[in-house]
Amino acid sequence: MFGQSLGGATTGAVMYADRRVRAGINLDGRMFGPGSTVVLDQPFLLVGTMLSSSEWVGLWPRLRG
Repeated sequence: MFGQSLGGATTGAVMYADRRVRAGINLDGRMFGPGSTVVLDQPFLLVGTMLSSSEWVGLWPRLRG
């Protein structure tokens, strides 16, 4: 599953809630709400700018895929 902006954040939340989603891509989306605190065992690619990547620092330790 992949999404851009809000869709990227939604991708992380959906991956956590529905294990059928085997991998995800976030294209420059801020992580907030349920997607910002989850631990993901599936592969999750983060593609973004310097601004978005600085917001992802807290997410990196919880990405285990």
